[in-house]
Amino acid sequence: MLEQTRQHLPHYQFRGAYECSFCRAAGHHTGGGGWSQENLIVPGIHEVYAAPGGIIHYVSDHSYRPPIAFVEAVASCPNCGSEQYFEALRCANAGLEPPVRSLE
Repeated sequence: MLEQTRQHLPHYQFRGAYECSFCRAAGHHTGGGGWSQENLIVPGIHEVYAAPGGIIHYVSDHSYRPPIAFVEAVASCPNCGSEQYFEALRCANAGLEPPVRSLE
């Protein structure tokens, strides 16, 4: 999903890069598959989730368990940038057009 976000919604990056405080305290460099400034925008049921791309690092390296509703939303999320994705966002946003646009 992060790779799809990079491809279709690269302009939704904000708040700057963040280095993992757990890794920093242990003297390690934060690296890996997701960067903190990239944002995953995930349609759920009656809600839209936003999570930093760095969530991948916390799940894989620090055994973080996101809320089950978020995990289910990610698992059922249509491909980012697809018509189905934007329709799912609209439905999750109480039928209102979401303020999210693809660059394509």
